[in-house]
Amino acid sequence: MKPAPAPSPAMVFALHKPAGPTSFDVVHQAKRILGKSARKIGHFGTLDPFAEGLILVGTGGATKLADRFHKDFPKTYVATGKLGVQMDTGDNTGDILKSSAINPTSLERWQEIATSMVGEYWQAPPAFSATKHEGKALYEYARRGIVIEKEPVKREIYKLKVLSIENEFVHFEAQVSSGTYIRTLFEDMAKACDNIGHLIKLKRTQIGDLVCPDAHGELKAWNHETLESHWMPFDELLQLGIITLEGRDLELFSNGQCLTRDQFAGLEGEVWVVKADGEMMAMGMIENNVLKSSIMFPGGAPSRLLDKNLKLKLSL
Repeated sequence: MKPAPAPSPAMVFALHKPAGPTSFDVVHQAKRILGKSARKIGHFGTLDPFAEGLILVGTGGATKLADRFHKDFPKTYVATGKLGVQMDTGDNTGDILKSSAINPTSLERWQEIATSMVGEYWQAPPAFSATKHEGKALYEYARRGIVIEKEPVKREIYKLKVLSIENEFVHFEAQVSSGTYIRTLFEDMAKACDNIGHLIKLKRTQIGDLVCPDAHGELKAWNHETLESHWMPFDELLQLGIITLEGRDLELFSNGQCLTRDQFAGLEGEVWVVKADGEMMAMGMIENNVLKSSIMFPGGAPSRLLDKNLKLKLSL
């Protein structure tokens, strides 16, 4: 009997997806580069194919952080919409549904509308989206000519600013809760100005405080160096307190035991749990002086903050 393969290391890469490829294409390319060291891999929130910008890809136990980033961290976008044409997809990849003359509206009026939309925002997912219906994405139905109308879902708009208007083009920036479709948001903005429109450009510039890196070429040109240059250690990804375990404590915690120790006094909430050599082993939670595991990383997770002199070469 062959021994079970060693667990994959838990790693996260903050990458710049170019316009064109799907989010799955990004994951597939990363998996091709990493090979056997990435038996488990996935992204932390999709980007439409026509969009570019920040996408997080995790391997091993890091994939367990995906829901955390998808739900808890606002997304920031810069976008350009075009007035006068409505598309079935809400962006420039679809078919024209309707055209109309443009109702001239001042930048000040656009900004008033944007300001009025900040806060609670109810949005129905577009027909061409990854939102599920009976186990299938809505776009699968839409491509067959079946439009599934879903109930509006509460989202949050944290910031919305119209940057400029040039003829039929509207440039704006939005910071929104996860799951908010910017193409639908622009359609709603245009409607409030007695116009129709669709998105022609979209870039995700931030996830929480993480900023999109500079573009690093076409997807097919990505290589080991690309991933090494965009590796994001967990203690930079989420800046939590750090608890170091060794010896018997390390053994007990690794086997799922909760620990009560004097060193936890005065600490509450989430922490990174690391080994003495600086390797992360878990995200933990301290409550009432008790440390318990929230997410374990069986294959370990490298860190570069614990030892400033550590020159880590990723084993890709």
